[in-house]
Amino acid sequence: MKGHNNTNRPGPLRNSNSLELNTKEAVALFYGRKKTEELNAIVGLNVFSSKIKDINNAAHNNDPYADFFLLKIDTALKETEKRLIDWQNDFTELSDKSLIKINQGGSTKPVTLETSFSSVYANIALSLLKRADNLMLTIYALKHIGMINRAKCNKHITEVNRMMRKAFLSADGYKYLNINRRDVEQKTARYHQAHIAMKFKEELPHEILNKSLRAEHAPNIVIDPNDIFKKPKKTIGKKDD
Repeated sequence: MKGHNNTNRPGPLRNSNSLELNTKEAVALFYGRKKTEELNAIVGLNVFSSKIKDINNAAHNNDPYADFFLLKIDTALKETEKRLIDWQNDFTELSDKSLIKINQGGSTKPVTLETSFSSVYANIALSLLKRADNLMLTIYALKHIGMINRAKCNKHITEVNRMMRKAFLSADGYKYLNINRRDVEQKTARYHQAHIAMKFKEELPHEILNKSLRAEHAPNIVIDPNDIFKKPKKTIGKKDD
């Protein structure tokens, strides 16, 4: 029997997701928006996912600064999920006080998006965007039946948008400078450049440098050939008395 060759092996796995958005705010949060004289800029999920991909690749290549940012992103997304769930519960409880059975409703022409994000965190953010879309639908429904007024509705919608933009901004500040833990250990010029470029005022936490603290969905770190073939350090033991 002939041995297997590369042609008999399956290629890399590829996944795709789709979601339906009903509010114009959620669509804007996905695509983003450039700043104009009338409107503020919106950081979109598509830009966030691109940054996440770069950070994820750098973390795979042993960049401790990328690991630092992945932890920051992980925390931001988990906090956002909790807030969205809590808000949804609060507004659902408010709707239950109405004598009218509220149908959350939806757009007459929802936008269906197809995505193929490679990063787990980009897909988590996509799920949060759908939660935000559902939450805003609930808020609009409450305004429609008079449970909240227009001013409160606009205030709550703004709060949801602000929270989502803040989550997407968690990836800001990282700069790829082809650095790894060896650079940090040896305090190379590249290390100093990275530290200044990313505006760090203190050293990275020891737990990040020794890899004991990493984000829940951080990628595997590629093995450094220098570590494989590095000769073990000689230890000088004490002589017996």
